Amino acid sequence: MITYDNGNMFDVLFRIKGSVLLRVKWPLLFGLCLGLLVSLLHFYGIFAFPISSDIYTYVGLCLGYLLVFRTTLSYSRFWEGRGHLGTMVKNARDLGRQANLYLSTQEKGVYELKEDFQRLLKVYYATVRMHLRKECKEEKLDGDKTISHLLDPHEKEFFRSHQRWPLVSIAMMSNRLGKLHKSGGIPFMTFDSLNNCLSELISAFNGVDKVASTPLPFPYAQVIYVLISLYCISTPFVLVDLYGLGMVFLTPLFFLAFFGLNAIGLEIEDPFGYDANDLPLDAFERAINADLDMFHDISMNIVASRPEKKKKFSGKKRMTAAEKIRDFFQVGNKAEV
Repeated sequence: MITYDNGNMFDVLFRIKGSVLLRVKWPLLFGLCLGLLVSLLHFYGIFAFPISSDIYTYVGLCLGYLLVFRTTLSYSRFWEGRGHLGTMVKNARDLGRQANLYLSTQEKGVYELKEDFQRLLKVYYATVRMHLRKECKEEKLDGDKTISHLLDPHEKEFFRSHQRWPLVSIAMMSNRLGKLHKSGGIPFMTFDSLNNCLSELISAFNGVDKVASTPLPFPYAQVIYVLISLYCISTPFVLVDLYGLGMVFLTPLFFLAFFGLNAIGLEIEDPFGYDANDLPLDAFERAINADLDMFHDISMNIVASRPEKKKKFSGKKRMTAAEKIRDFFQVGNKAEV
């Protein structure tokens, strides 16, 4: 993802990385050659095309609105994906915090569940990253630097035999959490809180999967390509009577405007890949893993906590509420006597 200073005009104008100009370089070159050809033909009187330019003005306005609407759809998809990723990161951190808080005892089964949550949460996000980039392949289980050492051979075989690997890791955590609750290892409130976080992780995955697997409808994309191609190619023939040799420069400008707007939509409509303007999935993963390790280290007393001050014993026994009420009525009876 490109970070930049929006107030630095020269940095924005002349930065190449992340620019859509590279996407439209061939349309720009074609527009330059077309504008030069049409201008030369008109200059030597070889051809004339007396058509009013008013209709092209109206068509250009309608096509511009269509492209803006298409770019807006892509922009909303980009931020929808970012919102679901934010929900995923938030719930992964919260689940790691709760697991290290509620499962911090050394009782049989409880400590193992905490370690499983610590490990499988990392596997969950790594498999989300791989799923969104369409990299969920068997060789990735041994080749991916994050999950290759987190899963044992039996678990890897289980992943290989199922699809949607993020849900596999959720199912493994849910199964172990449910077994521990049924055996009486954790109370219902702890089970319910952890289970709600797992449900939120499923909802977040459904959201990013929807964005990644639902492209812009094909007829919409096809009509846009047909209209902008016909419009940009025919425009120099219509306007050459007005601008003459100036069409050498104006024709590439038309191609840049229309193909550039379409390229912006193409760049941001799928925000989970490796493009310069895509969301930084790897940075999110490093942040989640670091936070999970921090919660784990604190729960294991790696970070020293402030010692509690011991209260001094006054020698007087504290009265219970029942004793206070009894003394109150005894005093009242003595006063009446």
